[in-house]
Amino acid sequence: MIRALTRRSWLRAGGASALALGLSHPRARAATRPKRIIFCVQMHGFVHPALTLVPPGLAASDAYELELEASALSPILQPLAPWTDRLLVLDGLALNSAIADYWIARNPHVPAHVHLLTGAPSAVHELDGAASVASVDQRIAAELMVRPDAPPFASIEVGFGGAGGLALGAYNWSGPSSALPYLYEPADLFDLLFADLSAKGTGLPRWRERIARFASDEHAATMARHTGASADRLAAHRDLLAALADRFASLDGAHCAAPTRPGPPRDYAGRHAAYGDVIAAAFACDLTRVATIAFDNQPAVDCGGMPGTDLHADYAHSTTEDNPMGSELADAVMTAAAVNHAGHVAALLASLAAVQEDDGSSLLDHTLVVWTSELARGRHQGARAYADLPVILAGGDTFRMGRYLSYAEDRAPPLGAAPVGPDAVGPSHNHLLVSLCQAMGLDDVTAFGVESLPQVDGGQLDCTGPLDGLV
Repeated sequence: MIRALTRRSWLRAGGASALALGLSHPRARAATRPKRIIFCVQMHGFVHPALTLVPPGLAASDAYELELEASALSPILQPLAPWTDRLLVLDGLALNSAIADYWIARNPHVPAHVHLLTGAPSAVHELDGAASVASVDQRIAAELMVRPDAPPFASIEVGFGGAGGLALGAYNWSGPSSALPYLYEPADLFDLLFADLSAKGTGLPRWRERIARFASDEHAATMARHTGASADRLAAHRDLLAALADRFASLDGAHCAAPTRPGPPRDYAGRHAAYGDVIAAAFACDLTRVATIAFDNQPAVDCGGMPGTDLHADYAHSTTEDNPMGSELADAVMTAAAVNHAGHVAALLASLAAVQEDDGSSLLDHTLVVWTSELARGRHQGARAYADLPVILAGGDTFRMGRYLSYAEDRAPPLGAAPVGPDAVGPSHNHLLVSLCQAMGLDDVTAFGVESLPQVDGGQLDCTGPLDGLV
């Protein structure tokens, strides 16, 4: 009996992932191609000498702008050479909110995971911490989901497997203390996104739509007998069921063919190639417009490390930058790790560029890829790990690409509790979070996370407004 369906049994029948990740109203075809965004986040920072481009006579901490040339890219950027005119490399930003919010955690990775996409203080200053606000990807997704042409899924998050990077906390947060789960297997991502699309024409989505509409109407009728919090819960559940019915209806009428379901990945690189292919297909079918790929801890042997060693424990902390005890082997291994990730980003760009939109443009023309790390450097010493943060932007049609943009580190650092901190900092990464929101059409967003921070010299560090120089 449909009346006997509990919330748990309904989620089994109708798709728990759909409710967890967000639903939409029926979709109308957009007058212009929708914008999409993908966050690619690696661990352990970057080996800066292998990434930065510094003109003669200047320092990496100076302000300057360069036109990118494929033949002159740094070793870490070299895999992205085919996309030189679609890149915007930013250097000199700082996770200033994390410097100010540093707490004695297991290591500086923990606050970094909380702050990277939120720019706001942690709600919990222990263990893995917990965000106090929704992350930027979820702020964007929430805005897209209330629009008439909203996609069925608010966002997707993939990459961390098992304990993996989650042992240090999540990057993506739907709200205070609410970390989003990550899918690890590309086949699971495919099943989440395309199972209903694969069933198109079988009548299954339409059958499930009728059940959802009936259950939603039953909740509406029951609400008349309840007041207060009980009525609010019933109303929320009614709305979720109605939205789920809309999703099934839109999928049954979707004019999009599901791609081939990926098999088990053979290795780390194969896993990320499969992620890129499925995400590109999901964007092409307008099933979602926001994604995060959380690069997990790579096998050290894939980066030139010795068998039986660990990338984090044996190499990330032992690079020579700011470290007289460092080793050139660690430099080489961590550089190779970032080069591998650059290759994964390049493959993702290729997957997006290969899909042609109906107006003759490509998916890449309307997708902004954001590649960065939770730490600026693997050699982390307190809050020093949060300064000099590189961010590589690719694709999109909003910012001026084909450039390397270095920001001056000429500001007094925020007050913080870290035992070691930077002597000076560049612009807060909060400005970039604002710019990303505005690039995705959230023009009213003028601040994200903290709005100002007290500095060691008694001043106030302004964190509002978009990042200068992007457009």
